[in-house]
Formats: sequence, C-alpha cells, structure tokens
Amino acid sequence: MNAFSHEDEDDYDYESSRGSKHFKSDKRAESASLRNEAKRLKDEVFDEAAHTAIKAANTARNEHTKQEQLVKVKKSKLTVLRKTHDQDFGLHKEYFQLYATNADDNCIELRTNEYIYKMCGYRKASQKPINGGMETNLGTFEDWVGNDYKKQRYSGGQKCWNGPDRSCNVVFSCGKENKLLEANEPQRCEYEFLIETPAACDDFSHDEL
Repeated sequence: MNAFSHEDEDDYDYESSRGSKHFKSDKRAESASLRNEAKRLKDEVFDEAAHTAIKAANTARNEHTKQEQLVKVKKSKLTVLRKTHDQDFGLHKEYFQLYATNADDNCIELRTNEYIYKMCGYRKASQKPINGGMETNLGTFEDWVGNDYKKQRYSGGQKCWNGPDRSCNVVFSCGKENKLLEANEPQRCEYEFLIETPAACDDFSHDEL
C-alpha cells in the first residue's frame, strides 16, 4: 500500500498553495481586463456627440432651476406688494411710514433698565431682556381700534405662564419723529406702547408724503 511521505505531503501543500495564488492572480487579471473592456465600450457608446448632448442637457437643467428660483422671488415680492396694498395706512396713507416691509425693518425701540421694547409697524410688538436672552413676542398686528387712527391692536403673542396670550395696544400721538416713549403693562400679559409720530398729527396731509 502506497502512502505519501511527509516530504510528499509538504510538496503537495506547496504546489496547492502556488496553484491557489496563480488562480487568484488570474482572476484579478480577468477582472481588470473586464473593467478595461467596459470602459472602452462606454467610451465608444458615449462618443463626442453624446457628451455634447449631455452637457447641453445639464446646462438646460441648471437654467431651468435658475428660472424657477427667479419665479419664486418674484412671487414672494408680489405677495408682499398685495399685502401692502391691502393694509389700512390711514385716511391719507400717513401711517405707511411706520410699515415694516420685513420682520426687523423700520422698527421703533425703547430701552429701559430691564428690557428692550420694540414695535415693527403692522408686524409685531416684542420685548427682550437688556442683558441678553430670548425675545418675547407681545403680539402680531391685528387691526386698528376705533376709526380715528390713534390705536392699533397686536394680539396672539407668546402665552403667559398660567395666563392668556400676550397682547399689546399701541397708542399714537402727534410728534416730530417716530419715537417709542413708554411701554407699560396695565394688566397682566397685556401691554401698552405709547408712540409719537408725525402720522398722528391732525394737520398731516397727503402733500406731506
């Protein structure tokens, strides 16, 4: 009965190992060859005309996106213009000078030892701690109170702790400039701003716009 010697077994293991390495090397070469062939075929399919068409399509897509953004901006401006047109700025549009076209534009401030009070006309009233901290919304513009154009109502502000939503009455009086004179809280969570403005003067006329 024939049997492998230890030397024969070692030779067999060595040859098997070499065969396995050659097999893996051949597979890697085959994979590399397939990749090269795939690249060649791709280059043949996507010739210069195809690349030109793809580039043109990308350019058109980018231009379309740009135009979409422009349309959104114009629609946004149109919405603001419509909203502005619908606002009641007084008999002679005198209160237009107080109109804040965006959230923090054309606002009137009063600084005290504790707070910064702010009124952004036809938008919101707010207060903020003088030493830093979050701004508290005291209400957004609701409407005029009465028919004499001397008081505005701002409502739906930040809710008080165990209380109602904050609100603010803005009372206007005649003055040479737009100025927030006082900020009070006559009732819990209900504020009152006293503001001087030329718009509240009885002799204000359309010619002064």
